[in-house]
Amino acid sequence: MRRRVLGIIAFIFAFAAVVDAQTLTWDPNTEPDIAGYVVSVGTQSGVYTSNVNVGTQTSYPISNLDPTLNYYFAVRAYNSQGLYSSYSREILLPATAPPGTTVITSLRASTTYPVLAGKPVTWTASATSKNGPVEYAFWLYSAAGWVKAQDYSSSNSFTWAPAWGDLGVHAVQVWARVVGSTAKYEAWVGTDLFTVAAQPLQLTTSTEFPVPPGQSITWSASMASVPSGVQLEYEYWLYQQSTGAWTIVQPYGPQTDFTWTPSATGTYAIQVWARQVGSAAKYDVYAGSGFFSVSRSPIVVKSITPDTNLPTATGTTITWTARARGGSAGPLQYSFWRLHEGIGWTEVQPYSMSNSYTWTPTWGDEGKYALQVWVRSAGSTAKYEAWLGTGTFEITRSAVQLTSNVSFPAAPGTAVTWTASVADTSSPVDYTFWVYNQGTGTWTNPQGYSSTSTFSWTPAAGRYAIQVWVRRAGSTATYDAWRGTDILTIASSTPKVLSLKPSVTPTSGTAVTWTAVATGGTAGPLQYEFWVFDGSSWQIAQSYSSSNSFSWTPASPGKYAVQVWVRSAGGIANYEAWLGSDYFMVQ
Repeated sequence: MRRRVLGIIAFIFAFAAVVDAQTLTWDPNTEPDIAGYVVSVGTQSGVYTSNVNVGTQTSYPISNLDPTLNYYFAVRAYNSQGLYSSYSREILLPATAPPGTTVITSLRASTTYPVLAGKPVTWTASATSKNGPVEYAFWLYSAAGWVKAQDYSSSNSFTWAPAWGDLGVHAVQVWARVVGSTAKYEAWVGTDLFTVAAQPLQLTTSTEFPVPPGQSITWSASMASVPSGVQLEYEYWLYQQSTGAWTIVQPYGPQTDFTWTPSATGTYAIQVWARQVGSAAKYDVYAGSGFFSVSRSPIVVKSITPDTNLPTATGTTITWTARARGGSAGPLQYSFWRLHEGIGWTEVQPYSMSNSYTWTPTWGDEGKYALQVWVRSAGSTAKYEAWLGTGTFEITRSAVQLTSNVSFPAAPGTAVTWTASVADTSSPVDYTFWVYNQGTGTWTNPQGYSSTSTFSWTPAAGRYAIQVWVRRAGSTATYDAWRGTDILTIASSTPKVLSLKPSVTPTSGTAVTWTAVATGGTAGPLQYEFWVFDGSSWQIAQSYSSSNSFSWTPASPGKYAVQVWVRSAGGIANYEAWLGSDYFMVQ
C-alpha cells in the first residue's frame, strides 16, 4: 500500500504591522486531515536545533532570540496519522544588532503559567550595556497580533491583569536600549507562548452518596475570583448512565445552584457550564461531579460537626450539621437529642428534613453536654435507622471584661471611666462596682447593682484596685461572675508617652486618626497637643486639650511626620513628654 505524502505548505513570512520580525505566519495546508504544524529554527541554514509544535494555528510569535545572530526558520505540517510534510521554504531572520552593545540577562514572570483572568502578573527584565543606563519597552502578543503595552522608560517591569476577554494564547517581549538611543531596540527577549485561562469553576454539594430515590440534592457552582465587570450565567446538564444521554436540566441563567430530586435508582453525573452574559459560546468554563449513585442501602451517618470550636461560652450560637448517606426512600429525616450531664437527654429538634440544629446557650446553661442525631428514611416509623453522637463538650459562663479609658500609673485628679461588658447578650444582666483602697485596706461599693455598665472615678493619690460584679437581672445572688484589676497607682510622676499610632496607613485625601497613649503626670487629666510636619515645616494640628487623638487628612502626596506633646493639667511647659512617628511617605 502506498503511503500518501503531504504536500509542502505554502509558506510566507509576514512582519507584523507595528513590530519588526516578531511573528512567523504561513498559509494553511488544504488537506482535510491536517492535525497541526511544527516550527523549526536554527542559527545555521538547514540545521535546526529547536522544534515547536504549535498545533493548528498558522502563526508563531518569535521570542528569545539573540539579536547578534542570524536565525533560519522552516515549517512542516502533519496529519492525523502522524505523517509529516517536507520542510517549507527556509526563511532567514538576519542579525539586528552588533555584538556587545546591550544584553538582556533575564525576563521573569511573577507567577507560573497559565495566567488566570483577573489575576495581575508582573514581568521583570534585567539588562546591561557598556554604553550607559538602559531603558525598556514591553510588547504583548494575542491572536490579534502584537501591541506596545508599555513604552520606553526606566521601568524594567510590566504588570498586566488579563480580563475575561483575554482568554487564549499570549506572549510578552521586552526591548532594551541605551537611554538616549534612537534605535528601535538594541536587544530583546520574549516569553514562550502562554495561556490566559479562566479561574477554575468549582461544583460542590453537601450531600453524601449514595442517596435514595426522593432525596433532593443541591449543587452549587462557584469561582474563586471573577474579574471585575464580568457577569456569568450558568447551565446545568444531567447524565443518566442507563440511557447514555446528557440533557439540559437548568438552562443558562444567573442561578449558581441547581436542586434535583432523583425519582429512580441508577448512576448519574452532573455538569455545570458557565459563560459570560451575552456570550454566544457554548461555555467558557465547566465543572463536573463525576459519577454518583442513586440506590437503596442502609443509612450511615458520616459526621455531626459544629460550626464553632468547643468548649465555648454562653451567648455563643452553635450549629451542628449532620451528613448521612443511604436510606430506602428520601428525603431522609433527622432528629436531634441533647444530653445535659446530671439532668438527662432531651429531644431538642423532632424529626424533620433539616440536617442541622442550632442552639444558643444562655446565662445559666453552663455545664457539660453531648449531642446525638437520629436518622431514618422517609415514611419510616422506626425510632432511628442510624445515629451518631458527639463527645462530651462544655459550655462555660461568658467572661466579664473590664476596661479603662486611662493607662496607669495616672496623676491624681484624672477622671477614669471603667466599662464592663459580657459577651453573652442572651440574658439581661446587672453590674455593681467596688473600689479597694490599699492605704486603708478597705473595699467600698460606690455604685450598686443596676443595668449601667460604666463607672466614673476621680481618685486621689494612692494605690487601688477595681472590681465589677455581674449577675442576671432579677437575681438575688451576690454575683454570677466578676472581674478585677491588679493594684493601680495614682501618684504624681513625670509623664511618659507609650505609643502614637494611626488608625490606617495614611494616604492622600483619606482621613486618619492618630491616637496617643500616655501615663503619669503631676495632675490630671493629661493634656495632648499634636504637630504635623508637611515636608517643609512643623505646624500645630491640634492645640492642647484632654483628647488623646486627632483626625487628619493629608491634602497631597509627600513626606510627613506626626508628633504628640503631653503635659500635666495646668502645666505651662511646652511639653513634659513627647513622641513622634518616623518620616513616612503619603501616596
